[in-house]
Amino acid sequence: MSDHEEAAGSGPRTERTEAEALQHYRTLANAVDDGIYRLDAESRFVAVNDVVVERLGYAREELLGEPVSTILADGDAERVETLIRDLLASDEDARTVELPVRTADGGRVVCEVRVSLLRADGEFSGTVGVARDISERTATERRFERRANEIELERYKQYTDDVLDAVDDIFYILDEDGHLRRWNESLCEVSGYADDEVRSMHALEFFDSGAVDSDDVSEAIRTGFETGHTRIQANVLTKDGDSVPYEFYGASLEDPDGNPVIAGIGRDVTERKETKRRLEESNERLEQFAYAASHDLQEPLRMVSSYLSLVDRRYGEELDDDAAEFIEYAVDGAERMRDMIDALLTYSRVEMRGDDFDRIDLETLLEDVQKNLELKIEETEAEVTVESLPRVHGDRGQLQQVFQNLLSNALEYSGDARPRVHVSATRRGSEWALTVRDEGIGIDPKHADRIFEVFQRLHTRDEHPGTGIGLALCRRIVERHGGRIWADSESGEGSAFRFTLPAAEGRDD
Repeated sequence: MSDHEEAAGSGPRTERTEAEALQHYRTLANAVDDGIYRLDAESRFVAVNDVVVERLGYAREELLGEPVSTILADGDAERVETLIRDLLASDEDARTVELPVRTADGGRVVCEVRVSLLRADGEFSGTVGVARDISERTATERRFERRANEIELERYKQYTDDVLDAVDDIFYILDEDGHLRRWNESLCEVSGYADDEVRSMHALEFFDSGAVDSDDVSEAIRTGFETGHTRIQANVLTKDGDSVPYEFYGASLEDPDGNPVIAGIGRDVTERKETKRRLEESNERLEQFAYAASHDLQEPLRMVSSYLSLVDRRYGEELDDDAAEFIEYAVDGAERMRDMIDALLTYSRVEMRGDDFDRIDLETLLEDVQKNLELKIEETEAEVTVESLPRVHGDRGQLQQVFQNLLSNALEYSGDARPRVHVSATRRGSEWALTVRDEGIGIDPKHADRIFEVFQRLHTRDEHPGTGIGLALCRRIVERHGGRIWADSESGEGSAFRFTLPAAEGRDD
């Protein structure tokens, strides 16, 4: 056979061989369980096997010529383009990526895709990919992962349960409807109810309605959700009918599902209330004794002072200078003793003779104080400035006494300079912090506590008159109002007396 004949005769055989090879390729591609596809250089489908068509539900004609983004989300299409660019820029020919693929009916199939580059004459001509459906494997992995998380959460919950059960206080979590979402063993031990019973109960069912109005408990729960924190004292009613005094604290937060709840603790205050009761009884007896003793001492002092004055008037001309001086000292001592007894009476009356608390406008109150001190303010040419002051909850007469004592001291201890006094207020949660600041002689910090004790003085009576009980009285009054008082000062640099008072309930307070 000549070369021409051989060449001419080889044409049909070559075409047949190529057709057979192509058929073998198609048969092989369709025989595997994985999807096989080919994209051109613009990432359009050139070929897909039967698995791609069957699994995704598209007709072959719907895919051929369409971009790969047809079956991918926007972000995933960008990932494929980035992967191809990275392959072209590297020495690699193939990479594997996990992609969710859209089906014709809007579903999703998670595939593990092996992407390989195709080149013709050394130039990039497209990609070929093998896609394996790993939805079941992914679902299994997620189930295992979810179960592992559940086991870990169960272990953590058991751990936290053990920790909370080790606490003697009651721990609780309430939802907005007032039902318990979580609690520790202490609640069951105190109330006598089993877990199954607690689970079906409302928070109000645990309280003795005879000792505290149910509306107060409901209000405390509402306040907790609105303000972020709450506190209430109430008697827990046990299953056996016993009543146990408890103090509950709570703070609002969100549970894992984003629902608002209140988490908090309840503490048995039986011992504390009993101790408080005994202290109150003891203090009341002491106050009664102090009042009685101070009151009874006044009459003998009046007699001493009166008879000494009578001696001075009747026999004054017959007494020598020393005797007259002795009588003067004795009368002065009796008068100072009477002043101290009067101060003690005032001090003892803070609890015994105090008025009921009411809503007090401090601006109006301070105006009255300045009127009372008007003469002293004019004499010293003092400058008194007052910021906007709030309304508070308290005893008007006693609070007026506090401001009057503090302003009077600021004027008295101003030194040689013109007195300058400034009164201000700052809100701190449910209370107000009041400040009376001066530019006077100041106080050595080591005496900052001592000045609030009864009859404690830092100066002689010749330097500064007084009984030494004014600041002690201020502290007693402030403490009766549930606040505290203290001084910030340095010698020669003025003083700032600060005290706290409960805010009055209202929108503007």
